[in-house]
Amino acid sequence: MNKKEFLHILEMSLSDFKDEEKKEILYDYEEHFRIGEQNGKSEYELIKELGDPNNIANQYRTSNKQENNQGSKNRAEEDNPIIVPIIATCGLLFFNLFFILGPYLGIAGTIIGLFCAAIGIIIAGVGAILVTILSPFFPLYIGIPNGISIFGIILLGIGTTALGLLFLIGMCYVCKYFYKGTVKYINWNLKIIKGRW
Repeated sequence: MNKKEFLHILEMSLSDFKDEEKKEILYDYEEHFRIGEQNGKSEYELIKELGDPNNIANQYRTSNKQENNQGSKNRAEEDNPIIVPIIATCGLLFFNLFFILGPYLGIAGTIIGLFCAAIGIIIAGVGAILVTILSPFFPLYIGIPNGISIFGIILLGIGTTALGLLFLIGMCYVCKYFYKGTVKYINWNLKIIKGRW
């Protein structure tokens, strides 16, 4: 088989293709022969490299079927672009409402309660220090029981304040991670709705 016969068989095998596609494929193979001959290869060597023209046509046919199937799938998605996000939104709404919202609000309430407790401990510590310092100036209003050292109460107030501050710092970290987790969960929900999970 020579170049002319190869191209003729290929053209006959591509008879079910559109004229434009057929011309484009044949042009590619004519170019392949031209470049190969410029590089010193014979027609026989080039035909051996390319293989059977019928197989080449079948490969193009298979490729076209896959592209058509993919195109029809994409067209179906384009025809109903809103249905998938609506279904995803409804499903996520149901899931979040019945399974996530309760525990989420419980955790959020606990964090707020612990945050307030940390502030309360700080206020109690500062109050103990202030009351002890101001007791000599207001003996009628502030009374310290006998046998309790003023210095001991001040140290207790400082310790309580320090404990409250540490507790508050810890709660700030908890709030930070809770916020990050919430944002990640919301972004995950949005990705599902957009269909990019």
